[in-house]
Amino acid sequence: MDEEEMTYLEGGKEIANLSKKQCINGLCAIGLSPQVAIAGALTYTLAKCLINKVSKFGGLATAVVAGILTWAAGQVIAFGKGLARGALNNGVRVSWNWNPFKEAVGIGITVKY
Repeated sequence: MDEEEMTYLEGGKEIANLSKKQCINGLCAIGLSPQVAIAGALTYTLAKCLINKVSKFGGLATAVVAGILTWAAGQVIAFGKGLARGALNNGVRVSWNWNPFKEAVGIGITVKY
């Protein structure tokens, strides 16, 4: 069974295969970009406002919003860690998993050695 077939059966789809150089360039672009700092600050502010608005309703609504924001933040962190590990090694394979019965839905990073 080849890798594409394995990926399909596991419910995921490979979306990128980044070399070590691409990981380094990506980290540099992210780290040196003022737009990233602005986007991060805006995202944090919007998330905080959204949680404050929803918390007035309390209960399930707050839990759902907090869960979605936590998941999204985790995806960003996972991608950043993958780029960093790929820059230190030989690169990374980035995949997206859509099947919640196999694994958590979201980004998967496999470091190439």
